[in-house]
Amino acid sequence: MGKIALSHSRLSTYQNCPRKFKLQFLDKAFPDDSDNPNFVRGNRIHEQLEHYVMWKNAGESFEKPPLAAESKNAVPIIEKIFDSYTSVLPEQKLCIDENWNKVGWFDKRAYLRAILDLIAFKPGRGLICDYKTGKVRNYDGFGGQLHMNAAMLFAVEPDVQIIDVAYLFVDHKQTIKVQFHRDQYEEFKAHFVAQHDKVNAESDWAPKINQYCKWCPATRTQCEFSKQL
Repeated sequence: MGKIALSHSRLSTYQNCPRKFKLQFLDKAFPDDSDNPNFVRGNRIHEQLEHYVMWKNAGESFEKPPLAAESKNAVPIIEKIFDSYTSVLPEQKLCIDENWNKVGWFDKRAYLRAILDLIAFKPGRGLICDYKTGKVRNYDGFGGQLHMNAAMLFAVEPDVQIIDVAYLFVDHKQTIKVQFHRDQYEEFKAHFVAQHDKVNAESDWAPKINQYCKWCPATRTQCEFSKQL
């Protein structure tokens, strides 16, 4: 088997519980949950905001896409981004290989993957915005999603010296912002390389009790800590 490509969600799953990571991503033992109401709602909001940015980029020459009330909460911030940046792009899939060069999403050399809900550029600077639904929560801190996204963007955009990254909680009209500078790139890169190496060196996939156990779909035969029969 080749190296396991990681995303932020995959890495955070591994950190919470290696057994769940194996069951979910390697064994594919869990049932499809794409019809989960929260998942469906989040996808709908992401899709609406993607279409809104596409409409703006088209010069507003087509019919304005319909927006739910929650999606409308993000519009003032998106408008400010268009006012401040020369290029604004929605829903960008970014994939890099182990040399931190950009490759196609399904390339066999895939090392890290990220879907960037919105990215924007102006000379020397970049912006990454990630839409969040549900409750406002504090950022994970070093090694979290915003760090990974910024590290990957620094890798593929060598002219960008500063990246502003933000969670946009669309239900609450709130943002959590962090700013990163290019001189932090090597530190971030080293962290995610170490995490990637750790996951790919794993052989035990031992279960780990954590706060999410009660929602885990693993059965008792798959994990001794399971809440499922």
